[in-house]
Amino acid sequence: MLARIARHMDIKPEPMLRIILPFIFTCAATVSAQTYFYIDAIEVQPQTPTPADNVSIQLIGGLSSTGAFVSSSSAQVVGSQVIISITAQDPGGLTVIVPHTEVVQLGQLAAGTYTISFNAVNVGDFAPEPQHTFTVTGAGVACDSVFVYSVERHPFLDDAIVVHSYHYLLDTLFAPHFVLLGQGGDTLAQEANPFPYLDRYVDYWHTLQLEDGVNLTDNTVEGSLQFFSTGFIGAACTFNGSFDLCPPATCIPMMPTLINVGGGITLGDFAWNISDEQGDVIAIGTFTLTDEQQADTGNFCLEPGSYTLVVLPLDEPSGGQPYFGVSIGRGIDGPQQALVWSQPEPLAFDFYGHCAPSPQSVQAYENPSLFTVVEGGTLHVWETDGRRIGPLRLFDVRGTLIAQDPGASSDVRFPLGNAAAGLYVLNSARGRMKVQVP
Repeated sequence: MLARIARHMDIKPEPMLRIILPFIFTCAATVSAQTYFYIDAIEVQPQTPTPADNVSIQLIGGLSSTGAFVSSSSAQVVGSQVIISITAQDPGGLTVIVPHTEVVQLGQLAAGTYTISFNAVNVGDFAPEPQHTFTVTGAGVACDSVFVYSVERHPFLDDAIVVHSYHYLLDTLFAPHFVLLGQGGDTLAQEANPFPYLDRYVDYWHTLQLEDGVNLTDNTVEGSLQFFSTGFIGAACTFNGSFDLCPPATCIPMMPTLINVGGGITLGDFAWNISDEQGDVIAIGTFTLTDEQQADTGNFCLEPGSYTLVVLPLDEPSGGQPYFGVSIGRGIDGPQQALVWSQPEPLAFDFYGHCAPSPQSVQAYENPSLFTVVEGGTLHVWETDGRRIGPLRLFDVRGTLIAQDPGASSDVRFPLGNAAAGLYVLNSARGRMKVQVP
């Protein structure tokens, strides 16, 4: 107590012993007005917690009188921050320091380093600064909850890899990042801007930057993916194996985007279309920007290849500066550029370019022996060489499955249901075909 008062008064504690005792309480009341609980030390129990332990915080100090008491205390864990809300009251009593330890329960915590702060009323925090941090450690626990769904090329960048992950069991993993190693242990790519933490039951897409000089010409990588997180010594998890860097689907959802970045309100309709490498328009749509909605997206289903996006204003120029581009969502964006009202410029982009057939040609999309025609609400598909066609699936431009058929013969007819007029995509074992419904 003397040391605490001395710190407030900027004098050494030894001379305080010579101060007449009645004046000690007068000074204390003056210096620490409205402080009814003094926290002199913070202890974490257990002292070396793991994610399997129920963690508690002991606030050790003294109450200002025989009548003072802690009326409420609780804790909230936000990321790596432990915020303790505590209130003390003193309805009156003998003015002496009464030793008191307040215990706050935290429960189980994920591995990581935590910082303690206070939301305090009538409580003074005089605990040493190092006692405001503690670490929960535990090797190997993260691997029980971390799942890696895919390790693929970035859809729009040649020098990046995207890792799709998910985890459960632990509430939070802090300072997480992935590193991709080759078969010889050399670093191929690593996460340059990791998320500050990972919440459980949430999907994350991590962007790993290829190391200087690394050029992945092969679409299969033999090696290991390492996962690191605060609280673990070295890699928390290592996933060994062969990674196919190309997405398995032949029709991958992609979103053209339009957003106003400022300078006023952008209003109106904007027609967009996507053309393939042969210049054929394969997708069309319309963006709409209103007072309430200053961004819009479309949806389409693409195969790997090279494409061009064009956005055309359908109304008179308005305010703002709209930008258009491409994305697959989840924070994985491609190129974008400003919309020029007077003379719109096309935006060229590669979509999983390394995964496209080489050289890309019309035959990569259409088989010349497979034919289609729409007749009275029925899609007629036939094969000229008499072979079984195999499974057929019809998608709209948003990637939604409209109709399907097992294709058990060389001549198939199946109803289109209520399919609206427009452009559709037919997927088969022979490739992809565009179908126009009148």
